[in-house]
Amino acid sequence: MSSLLEYECPACGGILEFDTASNKLKCPYWGSIFEVQKIK
Repeated sequence: MSSLLEYECPACGGILEFDTASNKLKCPYWGSIFEVQKIK
């Protein structure tokens, strides 16, 4: 069984969603985009 990782937006604390088009994490509230390596 695998575990689900959740990352929080550094700006608002919301849960980031993975955007498959850009291969990056996106905040659904602010629209900010972050690289996965920088958020880890």
